[in-house]
Amino acid sequence: MSKASFKEFVKTPKGKLVLALCAMLLSWVFLLFSFSSSLMIALPSQAKKNALRQEISKIKLELAELNEKKLQADRLKARWKDLASRSWQPARDGDPELLLRQKIEAASKKSELKLNNLGTVRLTRINQDFGFAELDISATTRLSQLAAFILEIQKEKPAISWKRLSVFSMMRRRNNNNNRTVTDNTNEDNLMFNASLRVLVFYTELPEEKTSAAPKNGRRSARTRKPVQTETANARMNGPGRGSQSGGGMRP
Repeated sequence: MSKASFKEFVKTPKGKLVLALCAMLLSWVFLLFSFSSSLMIALPSQAKKNALRQEISKIKLELAELNEKKLQADRLKARWKDLASRSWQPARDGDPELLLRQKIEAASKKSELKLNNLGTVRLTRINQDFGFAELDISATTRLSQLAAFILEIQKEKPAISWKRLSVFSMMRRRNNNNNRTVTDNTNEDNLMFNASLRVLVFYTELPEEKTSAAPKNGRRSARTRKPVQTETANARMNGPGRGSQSGGGMRP
């Protein structure tokens, strides 16, 4: 077809239609090459779909692990708060080095138990937040008084626990035989016991905040004292005990 014939063909309705279709086809080809990457995203292959499914499964597993770790952290935080609320807090309950001895003395008076020894309070740190305040005691008493003393200790708030409790029966040997029998005097049911009491202490303030703040209500700051690890010589018994020994301890 010559150039003149093509011009004449284009002027006809049929020629105009063919020219429009060719222009439309060229536009589609241009758009296809321009947006081929977008088409690959909109119409992914089967391999791409499988890879995306695997990635989604992996993300779901990671999310489930993170949720489980969050639940564990929340449970640990709740337990930590509960333990702190049940512990001795110097800001709330006062200095344990002073008041723990007073509580033990008050319990012994209520139960009519006379203590042979009441040691000094020892502070031992567990970590930055918690520590133990411990106290050694000993006495010679009857079983009823000892039971009443234990009940009085159990009533104390914050809770005071028993780290160690050793009980000995007061027995002696007769001169006419080698059998060990209970004496016939009024001390027939006397017991000698040694014990170590402890209370869990929660320090609510940092060391620098505790030292810079003035003591409230005339109570000394338990935070400014360094924990004492050694026991006093007064915690030892004056004489050996004979008989059966039973010991036990409760931890908070």
